[in-house]
Amino acid sequence: MTDVADDVVDDFLAHYGVRGMKWGIRKESSNGPRKPLTKKQKLAVAGTAAAGVTAIVAGAFIAARYNVKLKDMKVSSEAKAKAEKILETPTDYIYVSKPFRGSGTRTDLKFVSKGQTKDFFTIFDKAGLNDTDKGPGYFRKMDNGDVAAVLSDMFGRVDDAFRPIPHIVLIPANKASGLNSIQDVIEKHGPELEKRYLSFVEDRLKNFPNV
Repeated sequence: MTDVADDVVDDFLAHYGVRGMKWGIRKESSNGPRKPLTKKQKLAVAGTAAAGVTAIVAGAFIAARYNVKLKDMKVSSEAKAKAEKILETPTDYIYVSKPFRGSGTRTDLKFVSKGQTKDFFTIFDKAGLNDTDKGPGYFRKMDNGDVAAVLSDMFGRVDDAFRPIPHIVLIPANKASGLNSIQDVIEKHGPELEKRYLSFVEDRLKNFPNV
């Protein structure tokens, strides 16, 4: 485990605590300062805490963000299965677009963001967003609360073939409350999607300039 992952386990334990611990209070030992927990002991305690319903979410977050493998945590198989399922759920936009004509880089379709999930392509495909016949105006509210949408470029930007730039996005359920139309998506998420898009184009230009 890296030092960063080690620190986050410390934070995790400090937040969720262990049975009998009082928030913000540390009891001094009568035998002098306590010896710090080893990494193995920290993982064991974190794994026990992660078996609780609330802590499973936190455990999954730790595993995803800091590359702590679930198999390294002493958790029941049922808890591991729940945590792994959480990791497969998008918590951010799964967003595909392309740089615009004149941006200085190739105008091919790429993922702007991947939803913070390893299964971004499968989720994107199941939402129908990988179909070429899903043009601007496509809107679908999924049974799980996710929203799939295809937007026209709000500023009329085009690619090298003078086709309108598409913005193809899956909005996860945690961000999709109140979305019932393309217009809702534009009004509530348009500014953030534009910010992500411009950052994406800037990154593409920096790393893959046309020569």
